Amino acid sequence: MTKSRNLEGVWLVWLLCAVIQSLFAASAAQYLHAGARDGLQIFGSFYGSGSAVLHGLNPYAVYPLTHINPSCNGFGKVVDLNLNPPPVLPLFARLARFRPTTAAQIWTFVSLAFFLGGSALLVAEYRDRIQHRQVIWLLCTMSVTYNLRFGQVYSLLFVLGVASWIFLERKRALAAGICLGLLIAFKPNFAVWPCFLFLRGDRWIALTAAAVASGLATLAAILYTPHVYSQWLVAVAGDPHWMASGETSLTGLATRLGHPLAGRAASALLLLGSGWFIATKRPSLREASGIAVTAGILASPLAWIDYTLVSSGLLVQERWGWFLSLVLLPMVIPRFMEITNLGTVVVVCLAIHFFQCALKERRTVMTANAAAGASESPVTPTAQLQTPQES
Repeated sequence: MTKSRNLEGVWLVWLLCAVIQSLFAASAAQYLHAGARDGLQIFGSFYGSGSAVLHGLNPYAVYPLTHINPSCNGFGKVVDLNLNPPPVLPLFARLARFRPTTAAQIWTFVSLAFFLGGSALLVAEYRDRIQHRQVIWLLCTMSVTYNLRFGQVYSLLFVLGVASWIFLERKRALAAGICLGLLIAFKPNFAVWPCFLFLRGDRWIALTAAAVASGLATLAAILYTPHVYSQWLVAVAGDPHWMASGETSLTGLATRLGHPLAGRAASALLLLGSGWFIATKRPSLREASGIAVTAGILASPLAWIDYTLVSSGLLVQERWGWFLSLVLLPMVIPRFMEITNLGTVVVVCLAIHFFQCALKERRTVMTANAAAGASESPVTPTAQLQTPQES
């Protein structure tokens, strides 16, 4: 009876959060108007890119609907060019076939559907242990709210991250590889995830992801000519968003402190060290994935706290103690991350958490092997500590 009441309470919290975000999305959809003072916000940059490729123009240039941030962390105006890689352009081109305001409203409600569907899937998957605070975090962080408010594309990353993790946990290698391939094609920052899975021994998943991502990248080159990649790289190389307070990469942080080379060196060391750890220690699927996602965010040339949405499935699989609650729940507070500049700290804390869990697993296995003595079947991390779905 108590378990049933807890389950009903979890779904009630989800429903309340879903209603709140649905009302907010309806309001945001009305606000995102081509004739409004702030125009279509970030979505205007995406719409401009989509319209450009329909007319054979550079999708990474400035157009009338491109959003301009009047003051980026006190550094003056910054043009918010579309920096999404070419495989995302077909989505923007499809939306650009509608009128700008209509397209913005369509994308707002598609994003809402992604957030509601992905979060409902996680609540159903972990219904026996998910906490109310985790449900609130899934739907009410500022990453979700800002996505709906400004027309961002993080909802797509969220739903692909959720699907990737659930398929991984269920040992559906092909489906997991396809979802991971879509994820890294749309946001190459997360290519670290299948790479680390390869180092862990999940080679079929990693190769499937690589094949899917390569196929989408090739398709974009066929549709828009290979030159589109040089246009994208030029836009990324000249982007000044490292100065923004919400930027979370090590390179961005070091650049804001005046030491960009130190940030690049730290990023390289993080990737090398994390890869060595995965290859030699072989942590469980969850810990390896968590290390991969957080390392990918920190080592990116440009990243945002919103990228943590990709790790949603990993984070709600276990109940939160005081540490994760303290790290993650402030993301629900409006403008907290922008004012405090703690985005990088949050991702570092998540990385530390996943490393600690992996080391704890390792110690448990070593203790079990020591107790077994000369047993013919010593315990290994992947055999001892797999999730119920992997057994």
